Amino acid sequence: MVERDMGQNNPTNLERGLTLSTIEVPQLPESLIPIESPDLQQFKSPDDYIFPHVRNEVTAIARDFAVRFDDPKIKPEEPPKGVASDIAIACQRIARVLHRPPDVISRELAEELVEQASQNGEESFIKSITADKGYINFEFDAQNLGTAILEEIEQDGENYGKQNIGDGRTVVIDCSSPNVAKFMSVGHLRSTVIGESLARIYKAGGYKVIRDNHLGDWGTQFGMLGRAHELWYDDIKAEGVSEVQILYQLYVKMNEEVEKEKESNSEKESILATEGREWFKRLEEGDPKAADLLQWATKESLAEFQHIYDKLGVGFEYMLGESFYIGMVPQLVEFMLKEGVAAQDEKGAIVVDFDSNKKNRLVIQKSDGSSLYSTRDLATIIARKKWFNPDKILYVVGGDQKEYFEQVFEAFGKMEAGQNPPTQLEHVSFGMISLPEGKMSTRKGRVVFLGDVLDEGIERAEVKLKSSNRDLTAEEIEVTAQQIGVGSVIYFDLGHARERNIKFDWDEALSMEGNSAPYIQYSHARAESVLRKAEEQGIQINKNETSHIELNSEVALIKQLGKFPEAIARAIRDNEPSIVGEYVFRTADHFNQLYREARIVDEKDPLKRNTRLRLASATAQVLRNGLDLLSIKTPARM
Repeated sequence: MVERDMGQNNPTNLERGLTLSTIEVPQLPESLIPIESPDLQQFKSPDDYIFPHVRNEVTAIARDFAVRFDDPKIKPEEPPKGVASDIAIACQRIARVLHRPPDVISRELAEELVEQASQNGEESFIKSITADKGYINFEFDAQNLGTAILEEIEQDGENYGKQNIGDGRTVVIDCSSPNVAKFMSVGHLRSTVIGESLARIYKAGGYKVIRDNHLGDWGTQFGMLGRAHELWYDDIKAEGVSEVQILYQLYVKMNEEVEKEKESNSEKESILATEGREWFKRLEEGDPKAADLLQWATKESLAEFQHIYDKLGVGFEYMLGESFYIGMVPQLVEFMLKEGVAAQDEKGAIVVDFDSNKKNRLVIQKSDGSSLYSTRDLATIIARKKWFNPDKILYVVGGDQKEYFEQVFEAFGKMEAGQNPPTQLEHVSFGMISLPEGKMSTRKGRVVFLGDVLDEGIERAEVKLKSSNRDLTAEEIEVTAQQIGVGSVIYFDLGHARERNIKFDWDEALSMEGNSAPYIQYSHARAESVLRKAEEQGIQINKNETSHIELNSEVALIKQLGKFPEAIARAIRDNEPSIVGEYVFRTADHFNQLYREARIVDEKDPLKRNTRLRLASATAQVLRNGLDLLSIKTPARM
């Protein structure tokens, strides 16, 4: 989020009687998907979940210590390694105040807390309070906690984890953003799946979410394509070849010919490049032929994109191209000039300077009057602010655009200076994804198409299913292969922290062991299999029976299940879907540990068997909820 300097010495826009509302915004078209406001009555407060109650007990104790010892930094934290507890309070800061060793202080305070608990006689989720290594260590009561968490999951079902953090406020998520007249490459994967996952996570947090696919359908690159279409379309078109494939070939050919011109005459600029810029100028001036080509190319491209989005389970409330905002550009530039936000430079371009030496600047209009990405992005922010009045706008775009977005956000901050509240603009950046095929280049035709990657994942999953599972029908194999293949691609992305650069690996993505979608999906299918086996044997789960949690694997699993709402809250706080990805992987791991070391359906003790069946059912539910936030399907059988 960009902090904005409102300035103390310059009059604000409001003081001059001017606001951004003076810029006319086009009418918002009917959305592709109805925009739903969350039914906040169905959302719990974050503190209404069981696990936060336990943490709040310790937080209250830490807060009392903070007041008593006059140090607000005393707080609960993760226990040190080698200490078997769930949460701890470090006593180093208290020891410094009292000038005594931390080990002594922690032991005395732990004894004090135990004495207070025994006098109060109240039932608590804290089982024990001990001292070790200078920490007061709290162990949760797995029996009471487990019973409460199981009841919570069983009652909430698919709503488990949802919580009212956003209070119905609106978040606009700008993501995917492929270019018209090109195929989506694997490079579009990250923006698309990170954006979709964040949309689902924010919805689970009680926000009203609007996904806006900001299509690239303007600029000089489209002018180059327009000129190529005039020159070579009739030569390239062929029966059985899609229009988008032809447009892509035209784009590649145009760039190849430009490079040839540059090599043959290095002193002069390419004639084709000049013609491409002139063609784009025609588009900006409203030339009917150019406008018709844009409309046709957009229609063909959207149909091609939709195949990919359907496979990924991705949707958008709006898909509006840069061209939609072109009508705002003249007023936008005029506003920025009049308000002193921008100025004309010595070459006739309109620029925003961010420092006195004019080295850090953002060009918003070329000297020939053409607009740029920056101009259209600023217009888009103004339109979104008027249409949706969002609490914040998230731009899910690669980290290589960091400096650009800093400039755009700062320029917009200057434009809305004095207006309250300022718009929260956040660049949700991510690292690059690469494949063994090497570096991609759309201009040179060396690109890995996202559709091909998804199809290959499905084919690989189908081969594995056919070789390892004889119980599935041909139809089940086809459906399950798509769920596993696509899920493996999505999770390979979302299972990594978004800022990391990642190199795609099919063996890792489709592995049935370790941190992968198939492993997590199989864990869900295994839990479902346990429940089916119990049902086939006539065993009914009694949800009213007291749970009996004693094994270490049971304790670890129930605590993990209780942490799901916290994982969602942290994912919203950090705009980080991988937090949910890591959570579902750990949940699957804990369930598989229980499955390996304990009988479930075959357990002779009815109380233990019932508890483990409830744990299997709760695990399946939480894995479904978590994977759904990542837009990954959960096959019932694998």
